[in-house]
Amino acid sequence: MRREIITMQRVKKYAELDECGKRRFWELMQEYLPDCDPDQVRDCCEEYGEAYCAVENAEGVVGVIFGWPRRVVVSDDSSFSLDGIAVEEKWHRKGYGRLLIQAMEKAAALYHCDSISVGSAGGYVEEFYIANGFIPRTYKIYKDGAITVAREFQGMEDYRTYQRPAEDGFVVLDKPIGQ
Repeated sequence: MRREIITMQRVKKYAELDECGKRRFWELMQEYLPDCDPDQVRDCCEEYGEAYCAVENAEGVVGVIFGWPRRVVVSDDSSFSLDGIAVEEKWHRKGYGRLLIQAMEKAAALYHCDSISVGSAGGYVEEFYIANGFIPRTYKIYKDGAITVAREFQGMEDYRTYQRPAEDGFVVLDKPIGQ
C-alpha cells in the first residue's frame, strides 16, 4: 500500500492548481496555520510563486508549503523563510512533508538563497524538521514585547538537553541548501 501512495503523490506550484486545488490550499493554510497573515501570504504568493506549492494525491490537495526570501524583511539576510507547511493529519508520515520540503529547497535555490530557516514551537514538528536535515540554531522567547535569543545551541546534544525556560518560546532551525 505504501508504494501505491508514494507513486500517486505529486507536487504542484500554486499557479498550476485548478480552482478546487487553490481553494483547498487556502483551507489547509487557515486550518493548520491560523497565525499566518493571509494578506502577506497572498502578496508573496504572487511575487514568489515558485515557493508556494501543494502536494496532491488521488483525493486532491493534502498538503501545502510556502515562504519567501528573508531579504524581503532583512535586506542582508540570504536565507529563505519557510513560513508555513501543513499536511492533513491523516496523511502524516507518508512522505508528503518530505516532498514539500524538497520543493521548498528548489525554490530557495532559484531565489538565490543559501539556506532555509524556520521557527518551531516544539513537539513532533521539530523532529520532522530535524529528520529532514534542519539544524536547531537558537531558542528565542518573547520578552517585553520583543523577541530575544535565550540560547544559541552548540550542537544536537545541547539542543536535546536544554530545558526551555518559556512555553511561548520557539526554536529557529535552518538547513543549508543542497544538503
